[in-house]
Amino acid sequence: MINFNEIDVTVNGTGILSENATVSANNNLFSVYGLGRRNLAPQAINGPFQGNMQFDYILDIAYEPNQPITTTLKNTFPLFHHEPSRISIAGLTGFAYLDSYSINISPNNPGKATASYTTFTPFSGALAPKKGNFPYNTSGIIALSHGWSTKISTSDEAFSFPTFEFNYNFQANWQPVYVIGKTIPTQIHLMSIEENISISKDFYKNIQLAGQEGWQFLNFGFGPNANISLVALYGETIGGQPPVINININGMKVTSSKLSAGLNDIVKNTVELRRNY
Repeated sequence: MINFNEIDVTVNGTGILSENATVSANNNLFSVYGLGRRNLAPQAINGPFQGNMQFDYILDIAYEPNQPITTTLKNTFPLFHHEPSRISIAGLTGFAYLDSYSINISPNNPGKATASYTTFTPFSGALAPKKGNFPYNTSGIIALSHGWSTKISTSDEAFSFPTFEFNYNFQANWQPVYVIGKTIPTQIHLMSIEENISISKDFYKNIQLAGQEGWQFLNFGFGPNANISLVALYGETIGGQPPVINININGMKVTSSKLSAGLNDIVKNTVELRRNY
């Protein structure tokens, strides 16, 4: 029996403060039947192996291993054939591809992230407790994200705005390529990417035009290359600067603007942005 405090969850060698983690594997089988016969043959393979490794965790802005992967995928799409990441959970290791990633920042709560990886080859290793104390990142806990200690601002901190909730979601569509005589894919292609951002604020604007730029709608007056930045207000600095995660919103379009009002609450407006690759 292995307890939760006896395992590690790592992404390319960087440990994370995971709260929940799952490892799943699926074989596609079907039963072969013929007229006049039962159980004509044993169950046959009807598709490839596919595994999934998923975990949610508390965000350390200084050493966040998954968000840089999303940036690399976006910056090199569609020209680069990407190598898989090495994911380890409780002694099981998979060489997998990031298919979804999300961040949530809300008042009075720790910042949370969720990542899901898909693999097309079987896992290696075995269920086992960790060996010694694995560092959760290369320098210890630096800047845990929390609603009390995280600021959401724009490029170069030129403009900070009151935000009630922030959500970021990344989805990647991976397609394996198989050839006859092989059980594992010869190539893995990244076919498409979709990003969504949801920001809850204290202002309302009507959507005036289909395809309106997000940076214009949010009154970011310094151009389309603006970043939305998650800045850690407390904790150690890196090069004299507070740790930060930057999400570029160039090309993001406004998809909805929803005003909500309720008893014993302030009026809020939620703006949603989307970008496709």
